[in-house]
This record gives sequence, C-alpha cells and structure tokens, in this order.
Amino acid sequence: MKKTNINIARYVIISFVLLVSLRINLISQSESATLENVLSVYIYNFSKYIEWPPSQSDKFNICIWGENKIISPLEVIAKKETVNGKEIEVKELNKLNEIEKCNILFYPGNNIRVFSRLIDFANEKAILLITNSEGFAEKGAGINFIKVEDKIKFEINKRVLEKNKLIPNSRLLSLAVNVYE
Repeated sequence: MKKTNINIARYVIISFVLLVSLRINLISQSESATLENVLSVYIYNFSKYIEWPPSQSDKFNICIWGENKIISPLEVIAKKETVNGKEIEVKELNKLNEIEKCNILFYPGNNIRVFSRLIDFANEKAILLITNSEGFAEKGAGINFIKVEDKIKFEINKRVLEKNKLIPNSRLLSLAVNVYE
C-alpha cells in the first residue's frame, strides 16, 4: 500500500511540474506573439504616415533583416492591406545587395557593425530603416522602437528621414516619444 501511495504522489508531482512548465511556455509564446503583432501594426502604419518618393515598382516592399517572428503577422497584414495602392510584399533578407528593393527595412538586431552597414545602404536608396535597439535613432535609424513604462513606443530621426526623401506626417511626429532633428 505504501508503494502505491508513493507512486501516486510521484505521478501527481511529475504531472504538476509538467503542467506548470507547459503553462510557462505557453505564456511566454503568447507574449512574444503579442509583441510581434504590435510591432507589425506599427510598421504598417508608419507606411501610411510617410510621404514616399515616386517609385517605378508595382509593390511596396517591407523587408526584415534576418529570421524573425514578425514576418508572419506582417504577411497577414500584407494580404489585406496596400500602401498607396500598391500590394505589400514581405521579404526576409540576409544579404546587403537584397536591400535595394526595400521601402521599409526592419532590423531587429543590436549589432552596431551590421546596423552601420544597413544605414549606408538605406541612405543611398531612400529606405526607411526601423530598429528596436536603444540609441539607434540617434545613430541613424529613421524610426526606433523603445519601451516606455512597459509599452512599445517609438522615436523618429526626422533629419535622417528627410535626408532619405521620406517626409513624415505631422501626426506621426506628434505620436513619437522623441524626435531628433
């Protein structure tokens, strides 16, 4: 009888530990998905509040540098929305020579060397470079995501945008936490 009780107790403890582990994993996955959804909506909305230079392309290209979970929610938006009447195409990039066709380039990393190279390409091609690393707006990103009181906000480097012939709407500027001129 004692062995049976010990086995039942082990079973209950193991089941409890597995259940708690599963719950923690599910919570962390849903929080991650929420962050990517929020960022993807921001990125799409930025496209509507910026005056873009004329383009010969029939598509509006939103590019993501490297593998990132944001691609999936952006693809959902791309199926339903357009930018200036153009179909949205979402691309995952890993090579600098692929950047030239991007209208928006999101760099989710924080490697300053990669970031510096992306800035050079973005500035040559009138590309909106969006980042999410502290200090990157001051260092040359057009828009940078930041966390303020556990909420996702953004800052804008207006000088960089205008240099790249991207004109931010006054409403977009008013929503930014910081505007660098």
